[in-house]
Amino acid sequence: MTTALQDYFESIGISREALSRTGINSVRLDELLTGSDPTIDEIRAISRELGISSRHLISRRQKLNLDRLKRRQNYSVDDFRAFTETADIADRAHELSRHLPERIDLKYTVALEEDARDFERAEQLAHFGRQVVLKVSELDPLLNLDRLLIKSTSVYMIVDQFRAVEGATLSANGRQFIFLAERPDPRMRFTLAHEFAHYLVDVLEDNQGWFDEDVNRPHPEERKAERFANAFAAALLMPAIAIGRALAVFRRRYNVKGDTISDVELVFLARMFGVNFQVAARRCEDLKLMPRGGGQSLYSNVIKKYKSPERLADSFGLPPRIVYDWSSWGHFLADRIRPAVMDADISLGRLSELVGLPIDALQEKLL
Repeated sequence: MTTALQDYFESIGISREALSRTGINSVRLDELLTGSDPTIDEIRAISRELGISSRHLISRRQKLNLDRLKRRQNYSVDDFRAFTETADIADRAHELSRHLPERIDLKYTVALEEDARDFERAEQLAHFGRQVVLKVSELDPLLNLDRLLIKSTSVYMIVDQFRAVEGATLSANGRQFIFLAERPDPRMRFTLAHEFAHYLVDVLEDNQGWFDEDVNRPHPEERKAERFANAFAAALLMPAIAIGRALAVFRRRYNVKGDTISDVELVFLARMFGVNFQVAARRCEDLKLMPRGGGQSLYSNVIKKYKSPERLADSFGLPPRIVYDWSSWGHFLADRIRPAVMDADISLGRLSELVGLPIDALQEKLL
């Protein structure tokens, strides 16, 4: 009979060589690889060296949950860390789905063949996302995209300290989830908009999932789908009409002449719409407001002269970025899962593991 730990090692291809780096001696490694149960200290050593959550080393459930998903991933299958985080996310989504109410009345799906996914369709889908789903004006910056998604769609959100997976969208037992890695504010907002695209057009059926390691550097096999999701995200966060209005206001205020968009205008747009310099530049290129490659050229010059676009913005005296609070997902989730906690269907300790929040923070939200 094999152990859960042995099965887990075999399922994700952990080699004996990798385990040897944990400091466990060779005799003991042989015992672990032939069915011996690990001690707590051995679990901690393996977890620390290989970057695996210790709870995964003592449970097979996460592998089973991953296997039941029809999934696509924007990372190499050889990326061990991304694989383990993907399995973790699948495990968490499936267990949470048993304790959260369905929100089927707020589920949106858009049937869109991959061959039809071009720039124009991305613009149209972004318009649909704003007008129909989120019910906001084309002129409103979506700094609060997380709150709008939670309120207007069937999505449950979880933000946690993932190291490899940038974002993930899943449907498990009729519940929809977006998992988002803690990153700098503009990057999180763009990744969330990117996952919104996957929610609308890619994760249409139950027990499906899409996992992204880095939305800006898609894996070759998913390049077209990821480019479409990025085009959607940029259009959603920075509608053409809103960019035009913002640039007109900026140019009147600072008496800017000419047709060429400057580096300062790009950092102004980036701060206004809650994105980074590169996203603002790429969006202006897509709208043919500047030549292809012009944004990268400006970015290189800004880095050379100011070290970062943010320093350029500060030196020019632009209004600072709004410090945004990403905690609303936790309050919403706690509110919806409260009945299960009150009925003792799930313990606070287990809920803490699943959502990545300390027990005291959960208790505060559950009150």
